[in-house]
Amino acid sequence: LRYKSLIFFLDAAPEVLDARCQRRIAGMVADGILEEVLRLRPSCPGEYRYGLSQGIGYKEFAEILDDPAIKTAADVPAAALENCLEKLRLNTRKYARGQRKWLRNKLLKTTDQLPVYAVDTSRAETAWGDTVTALVNPLVEAWLQGQPYDPDHPSALPPSRGGAREWKKVQCERCGVVANGPNEWEQHLQSKQHRRAKRPRIAEVVT
Repeated sequence: LRYKSLIFFLDAAPEVLDARCQRRIAGMVADGILEEVLRLRPSCPGEYRYGLSQGIGYKEFAEILDDPAIKTAADVPAAALENCLEKLRLNTRKYARGQRKWLRNKLLKTTDQLPVYAVDTSRAETAWGDTVTALVNPLVEAWLQGQPYDPDHPSALPPSRGGAREWKKVQCERCGVVANGPNEWEQHLQSKQHRRAKRPRIAEVVT
């Protein structure tokens, strides 16, 4: 990251996330998601691979959208609608779990020496002050006052990258690219731009 940062990873128990996904979909149905996808049908391709048509909340309704006999929401059979909604529930849960996995496996690998704290929001709906505010506010105050990161804090997430490395800007003299820190440098070394360059690789620290 370019600027000094304090990161909070908002997490929750898997069963809580699943329940929130269910409530979200129920709200989407109540707000008229079926009518919305039918309105979008003329402007979206039927392949469900490009643009809006590949997004969660549209492609799951393919069974309805591909039926030329269905013109309005009133034409949709109840069984077909339930099939589509079940696909939406499944894909929404998968997406939520994928985000959780990405945050743990990717974010922590690219945040060298940055403070990352996990915040359990499982009871946030009924106890926000006790479960979120009470944890976050003191950490923010300490960070603003310049206090050092406490890796032994109960909510501190350990790095999943095998130890922190010193952060420096590095310039590749072969390509002229400036990498911000060791992770960007390693990504640059694997890039096509770098591999195609002819001069030997020379790295120098940019002051």
